[in-house]
Amino acid sequence: MAEVLNTLTFMHSLIRWISLSLALVGAARSFVSAFSVSGRYTRLDVGLGNAFAGVLDLQALAGLLLVIGAALTQQSVPWPHVIIMLPAVAVAHLNRRFRNAPDRRRQLAQLGIYLGSLALMAVGLAVIEQLYLPGSR
Repeated sequence: MAEVLNTLTFMHSLIRWISLSLALVGAARSFVSAFSVSGRYTRLDVGLGNAFAGVLDLQALAGLLLVIGAALTQQSVPWPHVIIMLPAVAVAHLNRRFRNAPDRRRQLAQLGIYLGSLALMAVGLAVIEQLYLPGSR
């Protein structure tokens, strides 16, 4: 069981970096597109938003399996991390609400979604002491 939990922990950590990278790239793209003259909402924007939400779903699944594994092996569960990260996943799925909005409004909404999820992810990582800021070590 320890081997499985170690593998899950590694996967959970790896997926974290993928989701953070997608959020940063998506936020940068949404920011540039929202404030450019011809900011169109393209298939790339749809793909980035869907990939981000999907990767966060995978992250939540790995986290849920870690919580179950911790419960089975009588280890402690970092509940504040779980409670903060679940809304981060929910926020990532809000892009569906703006599907029929004009391009600029959709870009601004997507930017807010990325930034909202990133903020919640940063707080969730800080709770488990996995967020290292300059000068904090």
